[in-house]
Amino acid sequence: MQNFIHLRLHSEFSITDGILRISDIANNVATDNMVAVALTDLNNMFGFVKFYTACLKKGVKPILGAELNVMSADKLDYRIIILAKNNNGFKNLNTLITRAYTENKVLDSVCLKEEWLLNDGLDDVIILSGGLFGDIGQLLAKGRLAEANTKAEQWQAKFADNYYIELQRITHNATNLVIKESVAIASRFGIPVVATHPVQFARADDFEAHEVRVCIANGEALDDERRVARFSNDQFFHSQADM
Repeated sequence: MQNFIHLRLHSEFSITDGILRISDIANNVATDNMVAVALTDLNNMFGFVKFYTACLKKGVKPILGAELNVMSADKLDYRIIILAKNNNGFKNLNTLITRAYTENKVLDSVCLKEEWLLNDGLDDVIILSGGLFGDIGQLLAKGRLAEANTKAEQWQAKFADNYYIELQRITHNATNLVIKESVAIASRFGIPVVATHPVQFARADDFEAHEVRVCIANGEALDDERRVARFSNDQFFHSQADM
């Protein structure tokens, strides 16, 4: 059944970790007959006009969103995906990102405060849990199951059916554990799940070029044995059949 669409995708506008060109996104989606695709660049929507235009030219539905850094009151740093359901949702997301840049920027890093999401009004958006990169995923990977359940319950109470738990299969030691426990949490609270894949580049053989981009952004050397590998070579644009 080939009806998968990508809801987690970084373009070249994710300055620190994306090399996928907007034109390549539109071409790949159209070639694979995907009906829609989301652009979720890290902490920004700089490419949304170019993305929106390119998708419409290819007959593809563009979904606007962003992957955002979040900091909780207990200093847990994680990421979530926020997708706009309509124009009002897009305005709300834009306002939220602007608030992060103006009220909570440290050096070159911006971060949402979790209280903005859970306590303030945020209508007409869809929240994706962040998968391995989210609060629930991180807590599960560390074996903190009770805390993960509590966080899931908080998100559901705030966003109801607009909150989804992400399931991902990428090269990571904690993948199977996180998937198993995420499904259990989703079942326990009746939270819908969605399969996503973190796309950072177009093809598998683009991985080294992507790593060079990451090293430049972080001031690291590609051949440094002490460098922490943050990405894997399977984070390319997979087809519907692959997924």
